[in-house]
Amino acid sequence: YITKSDKTTGNDPVAWTMSSYATWQTVNFIHDLPKPENVTAVQNTYIKGQFMNLKTATANDNTSLVNGYPSIIDVPSFIDFMIMNEFASNVDGYQNSTYFHKDRNGKLRAGPIWDFNLTYGNDLFIYGFDRSHTDLWQFDNDDNDGAKFWKDLFDEPTYKCYLSKRWAEMTAAGKPLNFSYISTFIDNTVSYISAAAVRENEKWGTVPNQAADIADMKAWIAQRISWINSQLPAYTACNNVAIPALVITRINYNPSTNSTFTVSNDQEFIEIKNAGTTTVNLTGIYFRGTGLVYQFPANQTLAAGASVMLASNTAVFQSKYGFAASGQFTRNLSNSNQDLVLADGFGNMIDHVHYYDSAPWPNADGNGYFCKGAATGSYYDSYPFVFI
Repeated sequence: YITKSDKTTGNDPVAWTMSSYATWQTVNFIHDLPKPENVTAVQNTYIKGQFMNLKTATANDNTSLVNGYPSIIDVPSFIDFMIMNEFASNVDGYQNSTYFHKDRNGKLRAGPIWDFNLTYGNDLFIYGFDRSHTDLWQFDNDDNDGAKFWKDLFDEPTYKCYLSKRWAEMTAAGKPLNFSYISTFIDNTVSYISAAAVRENEKWGTVPNQAADIADMKAWIAQRISWINSQLPAYTACNNVAIPALVITRINYNPSTNSTFTVSNDQEFIEIKNAGTTTVNLTGIYFRGTGLVYQFPANQTLAAGASVMLASNTAVFQSKYGFAASGQFTRNLSNSNQDLVLADGFGNMIDHVHYYDSAPWPNADGNGYFCKGAATGSYYDSYPFVFI
């Protein structure tokens, strides 16, 4: 599913509306995929229900991994969405041009970000608007605040803690939202387009004082970073969170085929092992990001030293290997390389593997082998299709 909150343009009808803390506005939600003319009543009810569940969970500060907002949304994607829109003080950031997407069996994700023309101090001045300031939150500005769940998320202490932590990470030295990093990027871009800027001004007269414009933008960004720093709390409560000792130990990403098992994608699997000394409750644990989709069901546990197998097709897995997989993931593993990030319900990384089908990774690409975590070293060893 791809859904957006937006103005109505063309003939796209409003699928449903949600209330806003800007009480004079309502928020339109519009289907983007399936397209409005193709969406069924069942599909509409399902995806609308996800947003209504989010509304209820955030209004009640429900942080449960079973039925609270972490069970509904991919928290890191919502945090990154808010950071990018607030960093730019995007006037349209929550009410309009706001996209969400959801894979089958996956969490609701915010993004991609879109429509950043009314940002960094710019607005529709010709119509009397001036809303992109350095000293306000766009989700709490009594204008284009978006659905209530945005402010409710921000006001919930655990979510705000993780947002503050992520902001600190992204504004640290050498990171993309650090002022020195951005200032250098601007300077490099100015140098790159210097000849074009002269031609632009000669033709249209739109760049009469580029140096002053650049100085103004840098000053605006510095003020914005400073203000956000002053508004966000310490993140001690969500720093160094204890994570379970789960490890991705086997990856079968391009199985070979034969006359019995003719579809490679149906034979894929991943093994996850509890490398710790205590039983782990798997509630809320999921694969973060886009690509492979799987979230463990509530209250499933994994004993110390035990493993679970996740398969792309549980029936084929049972037939080929003679025992049942614990669960079935959605989408398939890449045959070349892929990020696999196992995370807890709030998105804290538990284990991360980025595998490749090229050196220094071993060859396990369509030749009857799978990758198994090496006892030592940084890369996986390849093993034949037997369970040991």
